[in-house]
Amino acid sequence: MNAGHLFRRIEQAQDSIAGLLAALEDAKRSGDPFMAFFFEARRSHRHWVDNGGKSGKSLRANLHESYARAREYGFKGDIAAWASLLSAKIPAVDPPSRT
Repeated sequence: MNAGHLFRRIEQAQDSIAGLLAALEDAKRSGDPFMAFFFEARRSHRHWVDNGGKSGKSLRANLHESYARAREYGFKGDIAAWASLLSAKIPAVDPPSRT
């Protein structure tokens, strides 16, 4: 291998890294559409749990609708896993003690 070939390879690697960094910055700016949908679905699910009718038909319909949309965003689990994610209790995190 001669020096010219190595320099070309290094320049190609630098171009690839620059492209990856640009893609990463775009991803940071645009946010994660699945996570945005997930938080929206959790809010909606809590609303239906609190205000749904006695039969639970509206809650089930909302659950199936949000599950279908989550599958479009790439969710791989079944509907029971989706329901448990929507109704999961997120534990409070205690701040670290300063000792």
